[in-house]
Amino acid sequence: MDIPSFVTSILTSLAVFVVLVLVFTWLSRRPGNATVYYPSLLLRGLDPWEGRGRGTRSPVGWIRQAFTASEPDVVAAGGVDAAVYLVFLSSSTAKQTTLSS
Repeated sequence: MDIPSFVTSILTSLAVFVVLVLVFTWLSRRPGNATVYYPSLLLRGLDPWEGRGRGTRSPVGWIRQAFTASEPDVVAAGGVDAAVYLVFLSSSTAKQTTLSS
C-alpha cells in the first residue's frame, strides 16, 4: 500500500467534504432557498425562519431529531411503510443482541 497516495486521497476527500458542508450551510441560510431546504415546514404553513435563528441550521441537526422521533412523527413524515420498516429494524436488532449474549 502506497502511504503517501493514501494520505493524499484522505486529505482530498476531507477538503471536498468541508467545502460541500460550507456550501450547504451557506445555501440553506438564504431565504430564497427555503423551498429546497424547508419543504415540510412550508407545506404545513409555517415560516422556516420563525422561532429559530439563522445560525441554528446545522448539516447534522437532523440526527438528534431522528433518534428522538416518535412513531406518529415517523408516520407523519414518511408514512406507515417507514414506521413498519423501523419497527422491523428495531426488532431484528434486539434479536441480534439477545442471540449474541
